[in-house]
Amino acid sequence: MGVFGAVGNLALTGNQALAVVFLVRVVGLGPFAVGLLLAVPGAAGVVAALTSRRVTARFGTARGLLFSALVLMPFGLLIPLTERGPGLAFYIAGIFLAASGTATASIIINSFRQAYSPPHMRGRAAATMAVLLAGTSPLGALLGGALGTAIGVRDALWVIFAVAAASGTVMLTREITTRRNLPTAVLPEHAETAARYAPQVQRAPSAPQPS
Repeated sequence: MGVFGAVGNLALTGNQALAVVFLVRVVGLGPFAVGLLLAVPGAAGVVAALTSRRVTARFGTARGLLFSALVLMPFGLLIPLTERGPGLAFYIAGIFLAASGTATASIIINSFRQAYSPPHMRGRAAATMAVLLAGTSPLGALLGGALGTAIGVRDALWVIFAVAAASGTVMLTREITTRRNLPTAVLPEHAETAARYAPQVQRAPSAPQPS
């Protein structure tokens, strides 16, 4: 899941670096239209927050995660097809569905991490994920800018959203694909590792007995 988050974040920050340039210089939109289109991912995030509980209740957390990553996120490949006029529907549909998938997957992963990680390891797990995401953000922006300069903005978006669409394949593992729900307690094969990092409780020295 960490690899999925890192790769997906790398691609999506690359898109953010190119979005305004693409909409203004390539598609030829004005400031107001660009502002409206850039607000679509935020609206998608709100929708995902409101519907993620229903999605996981109906399909399960494991299947909901795979659906978000493998079905919704690939709709981002509609974005490079954007043109003025009716062609703007490609951008709206693509960014809304891809952002909904990203937000829903993030909600499921964060909830799983909190439920699965033992209390003494939650801080480490959260910090590790934060490092992965924060570390790939500047790399994604640099990648987007470099691709846009080298092959053009529209072609760069094809590459970026192809990476985003493929990022979910790293979760096609037996531990996820064979389950309806992600585990909520430490699996037996992970118990030894969790116990190894458990804090050692030091007993206070006993008080001297009165003579």
